Amino acid sequence: VTIDCHDIDWTVAAGKEFEIEIAENANRKPQISEASPSDGAYLLHAPGDAQTFSIAASDPDGHDVTYTWIVDGEEVMSGTTATYTLSTTGETPGTRHDVICYANDDLWDDIVCAKWTVYLPQTLYVDAASGSDSADGQTAGTALATIQSAIDRSADGDTILVADGVYAPIETKNRKITIESVNGYKNAIIDGGNANNCALLGGPETLTTEEPLGYGELWQGTNTVLRGFTLRNGRAAWGAGVTAGTVENCLIVGNTVEAYPWSSPGPNGLGGGAYLSVLRNCTITGNSSIPAVSDDDETKYGGAGGGSWGCILHNCIEWGNEDDPGEIGSEGGDWWNESVYESCCLQNPLFVDSENDDYRVFSTSPCIVEGVDVAGCETGMVEPGKYGMPEISEEEASSWVTDSLAAQYAKSGESADSYASRFTEKFGSDASAALTKATGKIDSSGNAMYVWQDYVAGTDPLDTNSVFTATIEMVDGSPVVTWSPKLSAGEEARRNYTIYGKTNLTDRAWHSPTNSASRFFKVGVEMR
Repeated sequence: VTIDCHDIDWTVAAGKEFEIEIAENANRKPQISEASPSDGAYLLHAPGDAQTFSIAASDPDGHDVTYTWIVDGEEVMSGTTATYTLSTTGETPGTRHDVICYANDDLWDDIVCAKWTVYLPQTLYVDAASGSDSADGQTAGTALATIQSAIDRSADGDTILVADGVYAPIETKNRKITIESVNGYKNAIIDGGNANNCALLGGPETLTTEEPLGYGELWQGTNTVLRGFTLRNGRAAWGAGVTAGTVENCLIVGNTVEAYPWSSPGPNGLGGGAYLSVLRNCTITGNSSIPAVSDDDETKYGGAGGGSWGCILHNCIEWGNEDDPGEIGSEGGDWWNESVYESCCLQNPLFVDSENDDYRVFSTSPCIVEGVDVAGCETGMVEPGKYGMPEISEEEASSWVTDSLAAQYAKSGESADSYASRFTEKFGSDASAALTKATGKIDSSGNAMYVWQDYVAGTDPLDTNSVFTATIEMVDGSPVVTWSPKLSAGEEARRNYTIYGKTNLTDRAWHSPTNSASRFFKVGVEMR
């Protein structure tokens, strides 16, 4: 019989005992066949938008289905209506609504539901100079002081705009947010303080010891977008510059991963610049991986991928990174790194002045020569003006060379125009234009230096035998370092010459001033 009220007549023989047991069939829950949008959807809307929800449900026992709509914990509608429209008119960014629809039959203990979230994304503002973490961050005038504070207040879909300044390391746990600088990588810096990852953009929150090297398991996720920052001075066991995330238009420089014995959990000294990230239009240079020494047997363990490890790179420059190989477990700085390159430059990009943080490239950089395959790239052709930092113009390059060209190069007193005319065969018939063009070109002497670099060194870009050299000799039992060419007193007064020393060539760093332990020397020259 069906579940209802029934009259039942029983006929029992006299003197007999009997027992009656009445059991109902187990009620089955309604079944949702369709939900629109799909169950669990996280929906982003602008204020004023409306969102309609609908579900289709049926009951396998043939009972009627009732729909109860709950918004932010309060019932807003109940009955046989299987659709509901939520309006956000008059609401502000940052508003969130949780919508639930319960489908049930006439027995209230058997219920199924579909859930959705509607969110109105907000923009949060950060300013290291004028912000306060006690502010609301809703406008530039009420900005927060730290990026992390904005991250902690954000939800999936939000944007964080960061003003110029130097900021502490950040961690996003793979949140679907965009963190963007207002004025680009030169002005917004995330500094690891030589103690932390600059940017941990993936998850999980902690490592596990189940997979000692779990490359594919740890700290993954590319939901967070980080755009337009310099990431520097990071120091960690992996991804000192950035771990995971999607990274765009960033300079990743001067970060170090330090390996540790293989018995420890997690990746071992991988990706000095980046680890498990997707990178677009970035420059990764000057990062490194250094070895550790086992506590047990003093064995050296090295890392890998001084620049990147396990990343996907689009249209990036990755050059000038290094490993410091250990006795086992280490490979080359940029060539054993498990990264995938698409239209990237992996050779010397000829930066304008990396020692002074100018990572633009001249128009003659091999990274932007149209129609030429870049060595090491797996796919794609090089396109002018795309890789990492913007190129420097020839006009800007010419400013490196002053009217003292003749005295500097030829030391014969000829004028700058006269000197420029010596380039006309190679660079054009107009002397002034030739001078401008020549300053941005690699010279013809075969030493891969720009003309302005010859200018600083005092060498002649037209003379194959004109090179900058350093010489060491013992005088009264002490080493004396000299260099050539020697310029006039006036020209030398415009330059700084620095002597650097090392005790062993295998030492990582050159030091100045030198000391009694220095056995190897080099000389650097720069304009004052």
